[in-house]
Amino acid sequence: MSEVMLSRLYSSLRIDAETYRPFYMDIQKMVTKINHITLGKLTSIFKKGIFDIKADNYSDYGTPFVRISNLKNMGIDDSDIIYIPKSENDKNINTYLSKGDIILSKTAIPAASIVQLENCNTSQDTVAIKLKDECNFKSSFLVSFLNSKYGYFQMQRWFTGNIQMHLNLTDAKGIFIPQLGSELQNTVDDVFWHSFKLKELSQQTYIQAENLLLETLGLKDFKPSQEKVNIKSFKESFLSTGRLDAEYYQVKYEEVENKFNKFERIKLAKLVSYQISSGITPKAGGSDYTDKDNGIPFIRAVDLQNGEVATSNFIYLKSEIHKGILKRTQIKNGDVLFSIAGTVGRSAIFNHNFEANINQAVSILRFEEKEILRLYLVCFFNTEIGKIFISKYSRQGVQTNLNLSEVGELKIPIIDFRIQQQISDKIEESFRLKKQSEQLLELAKTAVEMAIEKDEEKAMGFIEKGLKEIEN
Repeated sequence: MSEVMLSRLYSSLRIDAETYRPFYMDIQKMVTKINHITLGKLTSIFKKGIFDIKADNYSDYGTPFVRISNLKNMGIDDSDIIYIPKSENDKNINTYLSKGDIILSKTAIPAASIVQLENCNTSQDTVAIKLKDECNFKSSFLVSFLNSKYGYFQMQRWFTGNIQMHLNLTDAKGIFIPQLGSELQNTVDDVFWHSFKLKELSQQTYIQAENLLLETLGLKDFKPSQEKVNIKSFKESFLSTGRLDAEYYQVKYEEVENKFNKFERIKLAKLVSYQISSGITPKAGGSDYTDKDNGIPFIRAVDLQNGEVATSNFIYLKSEIHKGILKRTQIKNGDVLFSIAGTVGRSAIFNHNFEANINQAVSILRFEEKEILRLYLVCFFNTEIGKIFISKYSRQGVQTNLNLSEVGELKIPIIDFRIQQQISDKIEESFRLKKQSEQLLELAKTAVEMAIEKDEEKAMGFIEKGLKEIEN
């Protein structure tokens, strides 16, 4: 319990007890014990994004339009960015942001990201922030602080609502920001932007791997046929394939298959050393689930991202479920995971040493690397060509899917093993650079926490030591 005088209530007269939890009061006490200022006093713009913009206003080019799903790892994930036309952006110029500005999440959960794009606009479920010209704070430092426990829980404190939580802007302007020295801020800034350079290099390296694969398959500049008609006899269709759905016989699929047929092709079922399996999904919110501290990560298709298993949004199963009814689908380091429902064909390697399991939308491909390398297979499935290939065999319905026997029947083109190795090496390098990028962001965030809890000198020493460890 905590007791707060009426005179100490916030200007919005928040009287909900949650706002004054002892934990929140302790966070506030830690930040305000040193020189500090409120976030609102640092900003020239603190405004909710574009309100009520409809999907038919989106375009294939124009101004990048940031939604809450794009706020990831303290930056803007532009892998699925959408655009709005210049005319729409000009009508909402107050939330037009440039490189170095800040975006907060306004709904769901707290998040703060720096804009590393040259420019963008942002949606109503986010908050656009520009710092004042005379502000002596680095935006990278502010984002590091807001993602630290001392910033994150201040943001969380000002989320209100029942069905859907949202950030109260008036209160959020009152978030306390520590006034730390310029030397530490500049060092954090250097670490922060170096992280984004490594992330960009990681993405470029992965693209190099994909390009090498597509060049080898003769599909580097492939443009799928737009032909909507393809006439097949009954013998050429159902009698040979068992499929009567017209989607299966599109010309673009034939074009891809013809390219693949120039190589040896082997069915996945012949490549794997362990029966292709998928998990089951216990009832949502049921007693089979638990928290992070007591549970086993339960991997879903949404966790398969950019060739790896992302750990940030895991849900967790009780250990007895993992060892009991899901014993058959316990996954191992080196397993290739392949989604079979929803976004079919999404693939990732499980390169972790902790225990984990999978749900019914994910299958396990476990094999020795005798004829095909794991990272080559992951790269193959995740290319645009791989997606076209998988879409041919996927069955349409309420939810697109492949069954396990159909996964086993997929015939994979086997390219020269030396080129497979080159592709794998590039992907491993991409993963290494990405990991370094994430470590640097964590280093910056932890250093800010250390400066608050101890002092800036110790924080600077921590960064120096951390940089050497990451580089080695």
